Amino acid sequence: MATKKGYITHEEYEKLKVDTVEQSYRDTHKKTDWGLYIFSWFGNAASIFLAFFFMDSLFNSAFIEATETILLPIAIIFFLTMFELLKRRVFELFSKSMIRQGFNILDKHMWGYNLAVVILVGGSFYLSLSGAQKFMNKETVIVKTSEKNISTKLDSINKFYFINYIKPIQEENRTLNAQNNEYLATSKTMYATKYTSLIEQNNAKIKDNSDKLSSYEKERDTKLGEIKNYEGAKLKNDQSTNSMNIIIFIIISFAIECVIMIGIYFDKYYTYRVVKEYEQNVLDTPNRKRWKIYDEIAEVAFEGIAVGDNLPSANDIKDIIVTNGVTATPRDMDNFFKMMAYLKVIERRGSKRVLNMNTEKVRILLRTYYKIV
Repeated sequence: MATKKGYITHEEYEKLKVDTVEQSYRDTHKKTDWGLYIFSWFGNAASIFLAFFFMDSLFNSAFIEATETILLPIAIIFFLTMFELLKRRVFELFSKSMIRQGFNILDKHMWGYNLAVVILVGGSFYLSLSGAQKFMNKETVIVKTSEKNISTKLDSINKFYFINYIKPIQEENRTLNAQNNEYLATSKTMYATKYTSLIEQNNAKIKDNSDKLSSYEKERDTKLGEIKNYEGAKLKNDQSTNSMNIIIFIIISFAIECVIMIGIYFDKYYTYRVVKEYEQNVLDTPNRKRWKIYDEIAEVAFEGIAVGDNLPSANDIKDIIVTNGVTATPRDMDNFFKMMAYLKVIERRGSKRVLNMNTEKVRILLRTYYKIV
């Protein structure tokens, strides 16, 4: 069949229609439900992991001797695992109850669940968010690293200037001062003018060295100040980054907790919608209703009758049906016998009806015919 240019073929249309318009809620959301449910368990594991850092820090600060045993971490992990399983179970019951109450969270039957969810979920949020803060907070490490870097660089600069500039000048000045002392002592006995002149030359060198020393010290102090300013700015930047990382990780932890609850709730809601869809599109259809009434009639009418035996009269069968509480109209009974004849369940031999198969096989045949899965 020719297709107008620019449009899809009829086969493509039928496929797209099945994939979109005619898909059931189960087919549409099955993978979503599976993914969210699996991820909710991952969220529980992540919540335990994060909460561990808070609990471990709490106990270690309270009991110093607790750090010496491996039993504490095991006990913390066991407690947090039980706590998460309890939280899951309570939230599952909460979700089921809310669905049963028509999604009315303020219904009186929901009060107990609401309180339990607030306590458990609130506690889980506090533990995991506090743990995330502990896990990501590198403030102490950052400060110590900065202090170490500053100390190392300052020592290096001080050592460089001392060895290459300050120490040689200081040693030279000490030597010149020692010479001046010798010149002064000698000048008292002879050649006063000569030694006085030498002392003045040495003093001039000492003064020049002192000026150089002051210049080197000033240059050194400038570099030390630059190092301190640079490391101080870097420390502030690292602290700011650390604070931002903590906030981001807390947000991620919050999202994980939300995914746990969404995964649990959606799994229950998904089941609810699939059941409702089945009831609306399968159980409440005329086809399914006919199968149901015929199945009930067959179960009662053919009970105790062997294959090949004659069936009671139609009126007797109707009385048996009524006696056993099966609701069937005369029209239902007439259509039932027509269906049984069509499926060759019963066969007329003269004025009698004969049963050709046992009750269980009849019921299976009815399910197959009406496509009841």
